[in-house]
Amino acid sequence: MSPVGFAVAFRLAHLGLGDSILFAELSGLAIIATAMFGSHVLSERAFRLLRYMRDRPEPPSPAMSAGASSRPTARRNRSRQLGPRRPATSRRGPYQVRPGRHALVIDDLARLRGPVTGVVELPLRLFWSLPGYRFNLNDPETCLWYYQTVLREASRVEDLTAYLDAATLVRLWPELYLPKGVRQTWEDRHESLHAATDS
Repeated sequence: MSPVGFAVAFRLAHLGLGDSILFAELSGLAIIATAMFGSHVLSERAFRLLRYMRDRPEPPSPAMSAGASSRPTARRNRSRQLGPRRPATSRRGPYQVRPGRHALVIDDLARLRGPVTGVVELPLRLFWSLPGYRFNLNDPETCLWYYQTVLREASRVEDLTAYLDAATLVRLWPELYLPKGVRQTWEDRHESLHAATDS
């Protein structure tokens, strides 16, 4: 191959590689933007694609994880005696967490039965910036960060019931740094949280 031909071929290969890298980066940004700001259905699909791309399965919920502490035996036995319970319900509040996404609030705080102590890994849809990160709930600062993350990113009722604990939420509520829409939505729905802020 002549020097001119080699130079032309190198230039074309360089342009093609640059275009490929740019396309990959833009595609990744588009997927992340869809996960963050898309509708509920699109967001779920985007997070599923991100998990597939990173070859990361969904972490088990705290109830099934050996690392998370279980609730007291007396409470579990009482639940069995009462028989099957209705599914927990939630609703979207009128206030936004960020543009395009309204805050999600549970209807009954008593249905929040997530871990109180131990180490928990959140699913990618709740904490995508550091995949695989494990929150140590025994550390007060980490526990605050964990609660802020779940309250801000929750997209379905299971996100709230599996990862939050009612008594811990009420205790931490005045210290949590939350978007105004999240705080307003939860305090409008639950008087105990409003009272915790005022006290």
